[in-house]
Amino acid sequence: MSELEKREMHFVTILDRGEDLLVQQHPASKCIEGHLQALKSQWSWLLQLTLCLERHLKLATDYHSFYDEIREAENWLAKRDDILNTKYSQSEFSLDQGEGLLRGMQDVREELNAFGETVAHLQHQATTIVPLKQRKQPVNRQCTVQTICPYKQGNISLEQNESCTLLDTSGRVKWRVKTAKGVEGSVHGVCLLLPPPDQEAIEAADRLKRLFDRSVALWQKKQLRLRQNMIFATIKVVKGWDFEQFLAMGAEQRTAIRRALNDDADKLLAEGDPADPQLRRLRREMDEVNRLFDEFEKRARAEEESKQASRIFTEQCISLKTRLEEMARELDHIILSPMPRDLDSLEHAVQILDDYKRRLGLLEPDLRHLQETFRTITLKTPALKKSLDNLLELWKELNTQAGLQGDRLKLLEGALAGLEDNEQVISDLEGKLSRQLELPSSQEGLYEVFKRLSAIQETISAQQPEMDKMNDSADQLGRMGVPTKVLGDLKRLHANVERLNSRWNNICGQLAERLRSVETAIGLMKNLQTSIVVEETWVEKQTEKLQALPTATSARELDTMLGEAMERAPKIEQVNLTGGRLIREAKVRRARLNRI
Repeated sequence: MSELEKREMHFVTILDRGEDLLVQQHPASKCIEGHLQALKSQWSWLLQLTLCLERHLKLATDYHSFYDEIREAENWLAKRDDILNTKYSQSEFSLDQGEGLLRGMQDVREELNAFGETVAHLQHQATTIVPLKQRKQPVNRQCTVQTICPYKQGNISLEQNESCTLLDTSGRVKWRVKTAKGVEGSVHGVCLLLPPPDQEAIEAADRLKRLFDRSVALWQKKQLRLRQNMIFATIKVVKGWDFEQFLAMGAEQRTAIRRALNDDADKLLAEGDPADPQLRRLRREMDEVNRLFDEFEKRARAEEESKQASRIFTEQCISLKTRLEEMARELDHIILSPMPRDLDSLEHAVQILDDYKRRLGLLEPDLRHLQETFRTITLKTPALKKSLDNLLELWKELNTQAGLQGDRLKLLEGALAGLEDNEQVISDLEGKLSRQLELPSSQEGLYEVFKRLSAIQETISAQQPEMDKMNDSADQLGRMGVPTKVLGDLKRLHANVERLNSRWNNICGQLAERLRSVETAIGLMKNLQTSIVVEETWVEKQTEKLQALPTATSARELDTMLGEAMERAPKIEQVNLTGGRLIREAKVRRARLNRI
């Protein structure tokens, strides 16, 4: 074309010169005009031939480019098939390697998707490829051809793109055709075009499409197998987990892994052939993995519940421990408080202790609830058990110490009540005894004193159990023991009890002595009175007898009476001795009472 363009300027120059000559009416105008017409006709024919050659060249270029692209596409598919059959056909790999293979498979899939457009384009292009080889082959059957440019020669006249029937291509330059009007003639073959499609191009594109579909099917197969192997690799890793590794991942991650694993397995089972041994194996492996997940999740829930229960238990334990420790300090204060010295103070102390016991009893439901919480802990630890045991021991110790303090107060109440009551009784008895200083001189008086002393003895006998009760309470309180801080109060109580016992013993001793003295005096008084009556009777008889004797009584008779009197003297002396003993007894009693 560049050469034609160069010649076109020269051609135009020649035409201009010829036109000028014709305008100047050159003598050879007819000859010049004939040459100009011939030149224009040849130039037009040359341009048409050039146009036809350009069209054939373009179609030939498209033809060869199409087949080159077909070969390149086939090579590209072959390489992808090779990669799928080698690199992506591994059955054993780690999870990281599997992730890399899956990403690579996705890249291959994207390449195939993009290549699918190329295949579609080549299939479409195949419909535009002309049957180039057919131009060199004999016509076995009539076919349609098209004109590339207008053609007029001889009896053949064809317009551009007009269709006609090809009859023979045996001519070296011209082909024999038959126009739509039924006119047969020879036309330059370069002006004729065998219209597309080329059957070989269609077959090549279809073959490429089949190769592409086979590669896609291979990718799907390898992708399915890779996903299976990836799931098997994941299952292998999951089966290798211990419970600590399972917990370390966290609930969300564990759930995501299980969900993804089951989703992938379900998709594979839905997509694959149920008769595939690998899928049956996958189903068995997934059942085992799900059982493992269920077991671990159950243990995890139990451990989480145990941790939650442990946290609740610890919080309750701390709260209850704080309150029990406060109660312990309060009980220490109660125990170390000074011992009451009277019944009013004691009553106040008992009220304080009863209120303490009531408030301590209010903590028992919390302690039982704590024990229930501990029983709900699945994974009990020695530390939690020890905390509960310590609280139970503290609870029991507080109740024991509160009970002991209550027993102390009861014993103290017995001692203080005994001191108060016995003090009054002893004071009354001492007053009664102090009013019995003189012994009466008559037997009736002695009997009256003996009666009053016997009444006092009965009072003492009735009061003795109260004294014993007081002493027992004081002794038991001493044996129970008290804190060192209140030991002085206990000694003071014992001193008061001992002092009262001393007074009691003194009263008992005095009463016994007085009773003995009165009984002795009564006995002596009885003997004295009897002896006095006898002796006075004898003396009166002897006196009457002497008075009845005459003055001239013989000495012998008087000696007889004197002898009888002398014989009677010891008895009279005995009466005097009895009276002296009675007097001494009265004096001794007075002296003793004076000392008291």
